[in-house]
Amino acid sequence: MARIQRFQAYLEKVFDWSRQLGALGEGRCYPRVGLAQVFEALFWGTVLRRHSLHAIEAECGQGSLATRVGKLSESTVGYALQRLELESLREFSYSVARRIKRNQMLNWETAGGRLVMALDGIEVFCSERRSCDDCLVRYKQRGKRQVVEFYHRVVVASLVGFGFRSVVDIETQRRGENEAGAAQRLLRRLRRRLGRRFLQIVTVDALYANAAFLQLVQELGWDLVTVLKDNQPDLQAQAEQRLDRPPDQEFQPNPHTHYQIWQEESLWWDVARDWIRLVQVHKQQWVNERIGERKQRRLIHSWQRYLTTCSPRQITARSIVRLGEVRWELETSTFSHATTEYALKHAQVHAGKPTAFVAQLWIRLLAITLFMIYVHRQVWSHYRRQRPALKSVVDHFYWSLAREPDAWAPG
Repeated sequence: MARIQRFQAYLEKVFDWSRQLGALGEGRCYPRVGLAQVFEALFWGTVLRRHSLHAIEAECGQGSLATRVGKLSESTVGYALQRLELESLREFSYSVARRIKRNQMLNWETAGGRLVMALDGIEVFCSERRSCDDCLVRYKQRGKRQVVEFYHRVVVASLVGFGFRSVVDIETQRRGENEAGAAQRLLRRLRRRLGRRFLQIVTVDALYANAAFLQLVQELGWDLVTVLKDNQPDLQAQAEQRLDRPPDQEFQPNPHTHYQIWQEESLWWDVARDWIRLVQVHKQQWVNERIGERKQRRLIHSWQRYLTTCSPRQITARSIVRLGEVRWELETSTFSHATTEYALKHAQVHAGKPTAFVAQLWIRLLAITLFMIYVHRQVWSHYRRQRPALKSVVDHFYWSLAREPDAWAPG
């Protein structure tokens, strides 16, 4: 059996694929093309890295998706997605998150056995000519003239702890509000739909380090881990004064890396009118670099400070440092991977179709998440040394369908 058929069987067995597709909310009265057909066209088109609706339409007509999906036009996709009930798509995503937790697919060592949800703002569309009523606007200086740039930004909630980001929910940033405002709506919905006990820690960037966000996280019953930067000068000043001493602990996980950690269990945060814990880390790492034809070894120093409401009994300072590193690695790798390899900033549906814009983005993020889960658990887990690249897995999917076009029938 070709691997894409195995992937389909894995989705059916683990995530109850057919039932989830059947539960999607249809807003059309007499559709000729089913909503599941439209969903699968976008889903499998994303997996096979067909970034535009034009390319997906070609694959559905006479390409690799012809047997599985059948003929489908770009206008049909836009029309169907605009009338898709987003709440049903959101429930699909939440069911995936529940299954991930139930099947223990996450690496619990990153936060001392506590489930962590990361919130990040990402830009998913940018243009100087194309726009819609929901576009955010900014002005850029180009030479001597000022140009208008239209863009969309969303806050993404994803589970941390498996080597990639597992997207759970997204919230679009509206005009006139900042990223933290969209994140607060997202957190309230997560609490309402998943419950307080689903996760224990929320980790965010320094942009969210304010009193309102901290109070909301505590009201919802969770702990917060955030980065401390110059947007909180009073805490920075206290940290400089309190941590001017030898490190509390040092460790060396490998011959090339050395850590020094300082910890202050109670630091007064005047903005939030509350006490908070501070962890500071100094990392020294030897890296090999190539300059032209010459190789050299260089020592890199990096400093980072974290604020958290977790007590030392709940999670150690070392785990806080590891959590911060994992979050940063995933932020730089996962979203950059989705942007470069899956053209996440290319809007397949945009002007005049706000629901369709969110739906197509969500389906693509779901496809990336489920594909990465499959690759980690069913492909890379069988290789002890050199594992195949993601591109080679996708190429194997595509050419196996080209050799056996009738072997991948629906159902």
